[in-house]
Amino acid sequence: QEAVRLSPADMMFGIFCAGLAYAHMCLRQYEQVVEWGRQTIRKLPPQVSLWQELLPLPAALAYLGRGQEASLALEELIAMRPGLSVVVIREHTVFQHEDDLEHLLNGLLKAGLPTR
Repeated sequence: QEAVRLSPADMMFGIFCAGLAYAHMCLRQYEQVVEWGRQTIRKLPPQVSLWQELLPLPAALAYLGRGQEASLALEELIAMRPGLSVVVIREHTVFQHEDDLEHLLNGLLKAGLPTR
């Protein structure tokens, strides 16, 4: 949060926001994940399509029981990364703790993410 506070005009501000969304996801603080996930979308430069940065948002929305919003967020993510699935995420995403990755994936599955 200090980086966000110190550098609000930074071109990579969206990356800072994504980091905070992931941190709150690991802490199971879903409302904060939604807040920072939406900031990530608003703040990433248009030429940057880092689909991994957007994974926490649909998962958190699904955990909050906001299924329609979760599905829509996931659809937008899949449009950015066609073929997105549990297998793809496992191949391209690294977590220090496996249980945090499983928690993220479970939320994405609730949002409608295909397994393959």
